[in-house]
Amino acid sequence: MPAPEWPHRARELARRLFDDPQRARAAERTDWPSWSGRIPAALGAQVSDEIVSGPVLVGGRRPGPRQWGSPGRRILPAHRRRTADTRLVWETHRLQYLQTWALAANRLGDDDARRAVKAELTSWFRANPPGVGDGWASSLEVALRAISLLRVAAELPELPLRAALGIHARWLERFPSRLSSANSHAVGELAARLALSRWAGLEAPGAAAELRDLLRTLIRPDGSGAEGSPHYLAFTLEWALLARKATSDLAVDDLLARGAAFLDAMRWSDGECVRVGDIDDGQVLRTAGTSAYGRSVAGAVSAALDLDWRPAGWVPDLRAELLGATSAAPPRPRRPARLDAATVLQAGSAYAIMVHGEGLPPLRTHAHSDALSVLLEVGGQRIFVDRGSWRYGGAALWRRYLRSTAAHNTIGVTDRDQSRRAGDWGWGPPPTRTVSMAGNSAVGEHDGYADLGLIHRRTVVLERDRLLVEDVLQGTPRQAILRWHLAPELELRADGQILRGGAHVAQLQVDRPWRIARQTDRPGAGAHAPRYGELVPACTVVVELSGVSTVSTRVTW
Repeated sequence: MPAPEWPHRARELARRLFDDPQRARAAERTDWPSWSGRIPAALGAQVSDEIVSGPVLVGGRRPGPRQWGSPGRRILPAHRRRTADTRLVWETHRLQYLQTWALAANRLGDDDARRAVKAELTSWFRANPPGVGDGWASSLEVALRAISLLRVAAELPELPLRAALGIHARWLERFPSRLSSANSHAVGELAARLALSRWAGLEAPGAAAELRDLLRTLIRPDGSGAEGSPHYLAFTLEWALLARKATSDLAVDDLLARGAAFLDAMRWSDGECVRVGDIDDGQVLRTAGTSAYGRSVAGAVSAALDLDWRPAGWVPDLRAELLGATSAAPPRPRRPARLDAATVLQAGSAYAIMVHGEGLPPLRTHAHSDALSVLLEVGGQRIFVDRGSWRYGGAALWRRYLRSTAAHNTIGVTDRDQSRRAGDWGWGPPPTRTVSMAGNSAVGEHDGYADLGLIHRRTVVLERDRLLVEDVLQGTPRQAILRWHLAPELELRADGQILRGGAHVAQLQVDRPWRIARQTDRPGAGAHAPRYGELVPACTVVVELSGVSTVSTRVTW
């Protein structure tokens, strides 16, 4: 990345910003109002714990004391640390934990938090001048940090942050993401520029029009995200909602409404996004313990647009309060739906989702090879799940496996993927798929193995007490494997009993011999990533199909 013209003065800038009391008194304020809503009950204890032990980051990590600028400590510059996964490094540079620390300092009068915020900012800017270190390697990370700084400035206006915000605004204007990153990355960068324009008085010419055009590419007519991941759709919607609050020129309410409806359909009953495609668990606004990201974003969008529904179980949280999205409406239960990206079936308390599989061309960067994969939830208990992403870097073989057909609830032929790989971050054209829905059943097929003379056809029937899946490989018989990936909290016995904590959950029946895999020793069946950066063992049913063309799976409860 070319160096800007001002990095050599950055250390002096940091010293003057945070060490000169005259400049502190003269600093201009942002006008993003401080939060005036109800303080989450756990906020004070959470912040106090984080100041002492370090913030809780993605994957449950807590950085060591040498990485953080807590009182009496210094951040170790990121470019002098060694790690194989830059996503985990970038998380530290977003400074999102300061959003809640500043809130505690302002609303709870927490002087320890106030001192810690200043110490963290001073240490970070001295260790990471503009253009130096991993915190500047991706403009999306600059955008996320800019929002953190805006929130800190809103809660603690005495801190002289205007010059720092100006540096971030200039960086985002001069070094936008291009090529394969110009999707949700570019959405965040443009939205951050609009936020800096609205609340810090920094110009963002053309950003609203560019963001509007990009959102019309990334959100499809059915509301699904073109990147093939409900999580990245939620991330995009949160950025768009922030930009909508910052400017009246965006005019994308129709897209946001469709996206929120899709998110509401593609979530588990606890509000979490169904983990389809890539998931890195990133968020824009830190919300002091809110875990159900999909429901939180869908609720904020539906309230901000004053739609006539809200996700079931949603209550206005910190994210909604900050975005001015607190209007009330009746909750809407999930409903069956035939969408372009997935088919959602419902029978009583059971939900089944058939993923159609696609992704944004040409590279389909965040998509997985998962056409016709089936996910299942019964009475709030997840049974069949997607295996997640774990990490983007430093584990190439795991990355390859978790994106593959083998890591999804569908059939793989001769250990091949349904699509041709284009490295660890791309796919060739997706298989051609057709899916139809009638009542509580769906029928789909794809031609991902057409060059082998095979078509995979799958029929899914969901009833109040059972799920039936019939798979047919039309064409020349080949060596194939059907896999069913169970949620990590479940146990599976040899007789097909599915248990949780020793209690019966469901009964699995497959009309072909099968075995159980459960391990994390090597990339393959039996491992699950419940969130980014975490890998745990989980039961996988492996059904080897040698010379046969049909297999039937039944789950009863």
